[in-house]
Amino acid sequence: MTTTAETTTDILDVARAQVLERGEALTQAQIVEVLRTGDDRLADLLALAHEVRMKYQGPSVEVEGIVSLKTGGCPEDCHFCSQSGQFTSPVRSVWLNIPELVRAAKQTAATGASEFCIVAAVRGPDDKLMEQMREGVAAIRAAVDINVAASLGMLSQSQVDDLVAMGVHRYNHNLEAGQSFFPNVVTTHSWEERWETCEMVKASGMELCCGGLVGMGETIEQRAELAADLGRLEPHEVPLNFLNPRPGTPFGDLEPMETNDALRTIAIRHVAETFDARAAVLLPDAAGALQPSAGSLDPVEYDAADSSVAQWSYDHAQAAGLGVNAGHDLNCDNLTVFLKQVPGIQEVSIGHALIGDALELGYDATVKRYLRCIHEAWA
Repeated sequence: MTTTAETTTDILDVARAQVLERGEALTQAQIVEVLRTGDDRLADLLALAHEVRMKYQGPSVEVEGIVSLKTGGCPEDCHFCSQSGQFTSPVRSVWLNIPELVRAAKQTAATGASEFCIVAAVRGPDDKLMEQMREGVAAIRAAVDINVAASLGMLSQSQVDDLVAMGVHRYNHNLEAGQSFFPNVVTTHSWEERWETCEMVKASGMELCCGGLVGMGETIEQRAELAADLGRLEPHEVPLNFLNPRPGTPFGDLEPMETNDALRTIAIRHVAETFDARAAVLLPDAAGALQPSAGSLDPVEYDAADSSVAQWSYDHAQAAGLGVNAGHDLNCDNLTVFLKQVPGIQEVSIGHALIGDALELGYDATVKRYLRCIHEAWA
């Protein structure tokens, strides 16, 4: 009798009663139904997502810094990723040394961040990378009070055990896509291999950060499948990424996801589940720049013509009570003009650009260069 009543009731009313009042996760079929709600229900859906977030997670925001120990040259063929060595994207393999890693960790801690994540573009860590991690984590923990996280690809059980012994607090390993769509995204490894790594990490006692990427041509049903997969896994943190098509990759010609579809996907990240997981959302462009805990503007090849949509995103984020940062493709070529066109930005995400320029110019000279760009915008 209850099932019959629910099938004839507005899906958002069903979700409210089921998730908020009874503490029951939505089924995969219900997730599909929520994702199919129209634009006229978007405000109601976002409001419900906020209520769910406040009940299960609260208003707190965690700040985490990320640095790439190894950038580019990855042997895998993830079709969205410019760091794959199989594609013609401009990213080439570079390594970061231990003193630079410690310096980055200190600067991250100085911002008030509680987590510092070391990432590497690899299938999985080899002996050299594990030794660098061992030295790097020990040096960071000796120099600064901050949790250390890692994202090093797929792991063996012995590597999981080694990371735990090093004191790594959290491990990031995304499922990337629902199981049925995954072969369209990656062919050099399987969805099951990713799942196995996630299960080993959870069992080890490390926190698991695991999410996915949408806007790659998947159906609504396959987005719901990913949400349901994450519900079964119950990670501690769920990063939700939106495809930013990168030149030279197989997905380089795809169109960015439509804004309202992106907002519905962000909302379902909260509405679908009752487990207590933090949300992290990365968005591809200014038109979709709203997220549960902060706004993000991504000024790729930004110029003055983009200012209206960026300002629209900023204004809406402010109206929702959200802080706004800008990233992730800012560099000295576009930083000043962007900050002039969209005043009020609280933070700029320039870590990748800093590291890339520092390899050529040196760290001190690069930092001074970026500070000049910011001061020029504020003058």
